Amino acid sequence: ADRLADFSDEGRNMINRALEVKNTLSRRYWICCFCVNQHTCICASFGPEPLPGPDHARWESMRRDPVSKKLVQTCSCQNPKYFN
Repeated sequence: ADRLADFSDEGRNMINRALEVKNTLSRRYWICCFCVNQHTCICASFGPEPLPGPDHARWESMRRDPVSKKLVQTCSCQNPKYFN
């Protein structure tokens, strides 16, 4: 029940004032409210290697860290995989 009070008008106003004081009220954040268990879908592979061409270039880029360009390590877990 104490948590519900955090969402009252007074609680929201208090949060707004605190953010205004820190000059962060207009800062935007991406909040993902959905969780995906990657161990049931994509942790073990990047899919079959396509033939040379645009598809292969895209596949190759997805296998690499976007900053370091190193190959991303795949997982060897034994979770069952579920694909569309």
